[in-house]
Amino acid sequence: MLIVPTLDRSVFIKSMFTNYFLISLRNLKKNFLHSSINIIGLGIGIAAVIMIYSYVRFELSFDKHFKNYERIYRISLAFPDGELERLIATNYPVVHRAFPAEFPEIERSTRLFNAQFSGSKNYIRIDQDVFSNQLIYYGDSTFFDVFQFNLISGNIMISI
Repeated sequence: MLIVPTLDRSVFIKSMFTNYFLISLRNLKKNFLHSSINIIGLGIGIAAVIMIYSYVRFELSFDKHFKNYERIYRISLAFPDGELERLIATNYPVVHRAFPAEFPEIERSTRLFNAQFSGSKNYIRIDQDVFSNQLIYYGDSTFFDVFQFNLISGNIMISI
């Protein structure tokens, strides 16, 4: 009869990882330049993947809380700025009326106007709170047809 002593597996696992760690340190010392290039390349690759993932996730996260968000588009204005072309979220007022007439695929359109661009400084007071025109946007009467918001109080038709 053969008697085999029972040993704890954790001892073998611990010695195995210790052995792997010591071998990797020896190889790192022996091939320092090659190992350094590999480690730096791995770090750059992981950083690039994280940055690309963050950018794609950020770009795909816009306006998903709106009903029919996949059918909402923004028309931007492109203008040259030296050798570059800049896109800004501003457009001419006539675009709001001309595009639905030219493109029958457009179901509804709306405009927003930042009061700060008017050049004047307007203030709105609600009870003790004062708001300046840097925080105020004016919207068309069709704004709530495109974007669905739940009002805390009041009537949507009066707020337009």
